[in-house]
Amino acid sequence: MNRSHEQNEAGDQSLRLDKWLWHARFFKSRAQATDAVAGGLVHVNDERVKPSRDVKVGDRLYITRSESRMEVMILSIPLRRGPASEAQKCYEESADSFKRREQRRE
Repeated sequence: MNRSHEQNEAGDQSLRLDKWLWHARFFKSRAQATDAVAGGLVHVNDERVKPSRDVKVGDRLYITRSESRMEVMILSIPLRRGPASEAQKCYEESADSFKRREQRRE
């Protein structure tokens, strides 16, 4: 297993937060993902973190983009940056978050 997909003591896979955000297609480049995390626009489990923080399945992310804030739970660790349909299977947005985004659109 390569360094970007290291296993922790429990045997679960993990990935750097900036890479996960890029793989899951929240940002067009890894640099944008890194800047967003460093700027405090992405929190993991209600904590401000660094871009190098490892995330794992079950972590809850709070992502602020433009004027909207998304709350997503990590469902899987992607092996690569694939198509959007594949990326969407890596997370699940909370119902409250989805409702708030829909209300903002209207």
